[in-house]
Amino acid sequence: MDIKQLRYFVGIADVDSLMKAAQRLAVAHPALSVHLAKMEADLGV
Repeated sequence: MDIKQLRYFVGIADVDSLMKAAQRLAVAHPALSVHLAKMEADLGV
């Protein structure tokens, strides 16, 4: 896990929506989904 994944996680948690978080973080929605999936895999959830 890296700082970018943590920043993305916080962004998603703040707005409770992947689409809104992607807009706020200026990241493509699919890219944000990939980062979230990688973080889930790293954490085993």
